[in-house]
Amino acid sequence: MTNGGSFTVPTITYDINGHITSTGTNKLTLPSITTITGNAGSATKFNSTRKIELTGGVTGSATTDGSSGWSIATTVTDYSHMHHPNNLICGNSYTVGSLDPLTSAYIGSAVSNKTFGLPANAITIEYSTDGGSTWTNYGATDSQKRDLFAETRATNFVIGKSTSASTNSTNNRLRITIEPKDRYV
Repeated sequence: MTNGGSFTVPTITYDINGHITSTGTNKLTLPSITTITGNAGSATKFNSTRKIELTGGVTGSATTDGSSGWSIATTVTDYSHMHHPNNLICGNSYTVGSLDPLTSAYIGSAVSNKTFGLPANAITIEYSTDGGSTWTNYGATDSQKRDLFAETRATNFVIGKSTSASTNSTNNRLRITIEPKDRYV
């Protein structure tokens, strides 16, 4: 059948016992297809470009006119997610996957936060912008020092105390020193 036209289909009628009671045909007529105009007729690309954007813990975007494939370079937002120690990957294998069940059961306690609740006066935070030749006090408050080990992620310390991407350098350093105080003596 071509564009539009009609065709005949058979019909069969059955009784309650499944016996054929009559046969026949029905004629079906289809309308002719009208011409599709504009961009929809060729469907080679969109009328205008579209931006596809990822937001949330992973960000990225791409612009496409639909005429070819596209990909999105992504960035994981700092502190947007956490990994359980049992899901950490070392090389091509899960660290837990290469350990026996008894040893892997100890991983949680091995990586637990032993520094939680440190007194602020036991913590010194310094930075360097000359590869570690000289060190400067970061100027962190007692509250910021406690947050560092309280797993609140409320305070960020930047390597070299850099304030923008343009001042980042391989010479930037961050040093955190924990000194024994009364609870460690």
